[in-house]
Amino acid sequence: MEEIKTQAIVLKSNNYKDSGRMLTIFSLDKGLMYAKINGVKKPKAKLAFASQPFCFGEFIIVSKYGNTVINCSSIENFYELTKNFDNFIAGEGVLEIVSILARPEEANPELFLNTLKALKLLNYTKAQPLAVLIKFLLVALKNAGYSINVNECVVCGNKSPQKVNFSFELGGVVCSICAKEDSIKLEKGEFGILKTIANTEFEKIEGLKFSSIENLTSVLKVLVKFFFDKTGETLNGITEYL
Repeated sequence: MEEIKTQAIVLKSNNYKDSGRMLTIFSLDKGLMYAKINGVKKPKAKLAFASQPFCFGEFIIVSKYGNTVINCSSIENFYELTKNFDNFIAGEGVLEIVSILARPEEANPELFLNTLKALKLLNYTKAQPLAVLIKFLLVALKNAGYSINVNECVVCGNKSPQKVNFSFELGGVVCSICAKEDSIKLEKGEFGILKTIANTEFEKIEGLKFSSIENLTSVLKVLVKFFFDKTGETLNGITEYL
């Protein structure tokens, strides 16, 4: 019987038998994992915290007839973000993106680190939730091999186009001259938000303040569609929120 000790974040938690939960977790060194955790719905269950999404801890998992969590030491639970609806939805969006992009038995330390950065911004700072989610989606897509070029027309290289479209096929902005049918128009404010967030370091997202929630939402819609075009997966939680 193999015993695994790993730092991991709980992405999903579903009912399992009478008092257990079935977890989807993202492990720093094991990638995406599935494991049951028993007895956590009983009163005063010591490991109840480890069965909740957003839990970040050091898990001990044994492998016999499937994976079973037998112990966990909490590192952070990101509880504060669950108190604010917008922060909670953005956090759920982060976990949903990871659950799609992470791979079983494949470590992805960059994605793991960026997941923690996003959750910490949502939990501990006053960063705009949509800005955090947009930034995370951009870096997660890049990590998956789907970089988005926002600094110049991806066709002709024009660095200061007056009018901008977003090309889903080419993965970036195109000037109005190079735009084709697969692209959609970005308003000036939308392009400004996309470019600013893309060129701002994750740790400095907190300092960005955008007055137009409508433009932030429009940018996120574009990225969610791009995500679907590249992965074939719908981000249901984010889509319902939008």
